[in-house]
Amino acid sequence: MRGKPIFENLKKEALVCARCGYCRVDCPVYEGLGWESASPRAKMEITRKLAFHGKLTEKDIARLFQCTLCGQCRETCSARIDTVSVWLEMRRRIAAGEKGPENMRRLAAAIDETGNTAGDAPENRRLWLEAMDDEAVLKRVGQKAELLYFTGCSGALYPQIYGIPQAFTRILTRSGADFTVLGENESCCGFPLAAAGEPERIRKQAEHNVAAAKELGVRTVVTTCPSCFHAWRDFYPEILGGETPFEVLHASQWLAREIAADRLRLGPVEERVTYHDPCDLGRNSGVFEEPRYVLNQIPGLELVEMECSGSDAACCGGGGNLEAVDPALTEVIAEARLREAEATAAKTVVSGCQQCKRTLQGNARRKKIRLRFADITELVDRSMAAYEANQ
Repeated sequence: MRGKPIFENLKKEALVCARCGYCRVDCPVYEGLGWESASPRAKMEITRKLAFHGKLTEKDIARLFQCTLCGQCRETCSARIDTVSVWLEMRRRIAAGEKGPENMRRLAAAIDETGNTAGDAPENRRLWLEAMDDEAVLKRVGQKAELLYFTGCSGALYPQIYGIPQAFTRILTRSGADFTVLGENESCCGFPLAAAGEPERIRKQAEHNVAAAKELGVRTVVTTCPSCFHAWRDFYPEILGGETPFEVLHASQWLAREIAADRLRLGPVEERVTYHDPCDLGRNSGVFEEPRYVLNQIPGLELVEMECSGSDAACCGGGGNLEAVDPALTEVIAEARLREAEATAAKTVVSGCQQCKRTLQGNARRKKIRLRFADITELVDRSMAAYEANQ
């Protein structure tokens, strides 16, 4: 499993590092700052310092949290070091000594106290549902069903991306799927806790969410958030000491399966789009083909790839809780990806990640970059509506 939350082989990995510098080539943080001290190679030297001497400076700690955990350095590492696991373990040891960034500690405390990254009241997780003004959908909250749509904190609590869970809910309804949502009983997946250096706290979130799904008789868990998907599929079995009794899918995987089985009717969407691979869905979870399959099945849609795509895709800047510690760096990384998208002459950037859409869309507005943004579920929702309109 890539990027597992607890990883003990720091000394071994620090000694394996050849200091070749290949890891710097596509690192978004290094490209954004241009400093050797911010490169993955420097982070490995900091790892060596902690593993063998146990002491870090404030600058060392700051550098370790200036990272999106995108996994690009792991892909280019000639020594095959699982760098993401190393960075997570380093953050864990720093947090254990109460030396991590204040915003990270606040984030972990908010999740622990309220069950979400925003620190909102749990009942606010229903607001995106209530905004749909659909009583039939509201009645699905907490109902027994085969499929659980796990919304995630971003989709449920940030109004600028309510459209993603709303679109996927409409797709599920049109498809005739037997589905449920947890509403206020949903808790954070726990992934942000690993990025904050608090992986032990994930157990509380995992136990709560798994118990809630079991109580409703769920067999399949589907998420529109790659980090939630990664947590449910990869973190939960390790943290809970065994496989969970669910099939875990990202929405793009579920959509691909339903389209291949001819259970979704798609109409024309005449548009040129480019696809942005989310780091937690692509490099960190290995899902590359299903989103592209889905987009290629939409009549009239033209898909063009950015220069860096698939396993080489550039990060949006929104991962690893980076925005909480260095929002200016997030902006620099996001703008680089936006310029790459502009170069395709596509009108719309499509992704399969709530956080990617929020980060790229927000930064495009600030930089006055004329691009539209959509989640893959929103495009399929439009396509299904177009089919219905033509009947």
